[in-house]
Amino acid sequence: MYEFHMTFTSMGVRVEVPCRQIESAILKWAEEHMHAPKMGKHYGRIFTERGDPYYAHIPSLRSFIFHRNFSERLRIIINRTATEFGIEYKLYEHYLTQGTPYRCKFENYGFKMVEDDEKSRFFYQNAVVETACEPNRFQTIFEIGTGMGKSKTNMKVMVRKGVRTLLIHRPTYISKWLFDLTEDPTGLRESKDDVLVIQGVQAIYEALEMGESGELDKRGIKVIIISTVTLQRFLKEYINTAATNPVNIDDFYNTLGVGFLSMDEVHEHFHLVYMAGIMLNPPPSVEMSATLQPGESKAFLAERYRERFPQESRIFIPIIPAVHVKALYYSIENKRFAWWANKMTPYNHKLFEGKLISENMHLSYADMVWDVIERTYLASYQPGQKVLVLFATVAMCEFFTEYVREKLAQSDKFHALMVAKYNAGDSYDDFIQADFSISTPGKAGTAVDKPGLVHMYITTPVEDQQLNRQMAGRPRKILHNDWGELDPVVWLFHSLSIGKHCNYLNARQKSLSDSVLSFKIASSPYVVRKTNVTTAAADRANSTVCRAELSKFSRKGFKGIPRRRKRRR
Repeated sequence: MYEFHMTFTSMGVRVEVPCRQIESAILKWAEEHMHAPKMGKHYGRIFTERGDPYYAHIPSLRSFIFHRNFSERLRIIINRTATEFGIEYKLYEHYLTQGTPYRCKFENYGFKMVEDDEKSRFFYQNAVVETACEPNRFQTIFEIGTGMGKSKTNMKVMVRKGVRTLLIHRPTYISKWLFDLTEDPTGLRESKDDVLVIQGVQAIYEALEMGESGELDKRGIKVIIISTVTLQRFLKEYINTAATNPVNIDDFYNTLGVGFLSMDEVHEHFHLVYMAGIMLNPPPSVEMSATLQPGESKAFLAERYRERFPQESRIFIPIIPAVHVKALYYSIENKRFAWWANKMTPYNHKLFEGKLISENMHLSYADMVWDVIERTYLASYQPGQKVLVLFATVAMCEFFTEYVREKLAQSDKFHALMVAKYNAGDSYDDFIQADFSISTPGKAGTAVDKPGLVHMYITTPVEDQQLNRQMAGRPRKILHNDWGELDPVVWLFHSLSIGKHCNYLNARQKSLSDSVLSFKIASSPYVVRKTNVTTAAADRANSTVCRAELSKFSRKGFKGIPRRRKRRR
């Protein structure tokens, strides 16, 4: 007689399977139905292969972890396989509960807990906070548009709940959230000593030890921040070492004394968000995103979204359009370059920018973007107004940053404007303060709000619906004493010479049609061509690309000139 144990957590179900035949049956079903499809390429042919698993198989413990929606499916597989092989078993069910969290007070906040003005776009926060703080509400999902104050709403929930909070988000947002929690005069205004930032798997083990010993309580830690990358590595390590790992993942949040979980931009790094939900028995949570629509072509992910973010837990606030979108088509003079870009499968704009630099076409490319900036932003500039320019690669960001500085240094009127690049390791404060900010979609295209942003220039063609909505939502409607009422403008650059650029622009127009004030497309006279003129910034960009290309080849794999070529000489 086999004994099977099915343990239900707040989002997941763990089943312990001591019988090899039944374990194999569950694994076979999971491999067929619970892996995301992934595009592969073999000898030029594109095919679909198995991608990330949306379940955990822990061989050392002979157990699986699935979303709790699959508990009935697991019972069917167990019963069917047991009948087929004549296996006798008994199934026991267990239900985990949450522990008592560390209680604390957030009393120094710099915002109004209740919005009195019914005409304010933040008036909705009153009802949302009340709903999220209902005693028996386990999960609340803020499906609220960009610029509507999701972060402030989340902080109000933190104040109302009065328990230790764990924040999970991408590493790039750590500086942003630290600013909101400790430095922003309209934020929580907590001391940095009350915030624990966990980066690295070892730091998670150390934090759990501090939780067990009571050190977290002695230090008065109110907020813990863990990056998605760190948590993903921890979960992978646990799956591989579960039999000898000292951590009990059922008590992960209890050990840390956490009573409230907050996850920002949950559509990003979704696989981790899903796995952390089913594996770690989370406490009551607020999860935030302006875009919870993975796209029409992603049926598998759409199913996982419905499991992880059920409709009954979502709070949806209609988007208030605030920006105008203007898309420009440009041409590429070099037909060979355009042919190469059209043949790229799948299309990769990072490779496109790298090729621009290596072919000495990046200066002409920058001239085009700069000319649009001069005609739009600088032509009507007023002190305090700012712009954001997005490229696909760090090399192009570095080049354009120096390019803009050289241009501004030659101007009597604009030489004092501040220029800042925002990539890995760059200052978030400088990014916020700068008049010209240059970054990438992954770094500044989501979850980052820049006050005074009147123009945004996006050079990267993107098809993804979620990312397009996020980027178009960075600028906010402006009501200023000196400027008056301003509707920001988002500029898009696409090449008429590249078919994928045209397709992506059509996809952008379709995905943004209901969330922007207007969407206009025009052909421009701009032509990107090869230039022989060099600048210091251009030389640095070229050297960066050369180093990147050379790094792909090791000395071990380099065999020199083939004999056949030697004989020809």
